[in-house]
Amino acid sequence: MPNGRLFQRAFPTAIAIGMTPGQYWHEDPMLYCAFVEAQRLRDEAEDWRRWQSGAYAYQALLRTAPTLNALSKSSEPMDWLDAPFGRQEEPDEEVALANEQADHQRMIDWMLAHSPE
Repeated sequence: MPNGRLFQRAFPTAIAIGMTPGQYWHEDPMLYCAFVEAQRLRDEAEDWRRWQSGAYAYQALLRTAPTLNALSKSSEPMDWLDAPFGRQEEPDEEVALANEQADHQRMIDWMLAHSPE
């Protein structure tokens, strides 16, 4: 019975991702798929947190590097970031509108320059 061995081999994985034995053996098999996808999303979020933590540590080292270099002309550290990564301030509405209009005009100019006539 090849399917029985497959289920037996997947059982420890199911337990590791948080399924109870009852859920694994007696509930809908799609529940296993949902648990696997949920674990993948948790792993992805954890990878993102670890990357972001490393990025903050890297930025901290870069910003303090002038104070650690004896040959540097400036011994003052750089200012720290104003906002966390991914949470920069929203642009001013007038600036956003002007940028949108400029993009629109560039697209019109490009279309006119590349038209068949």
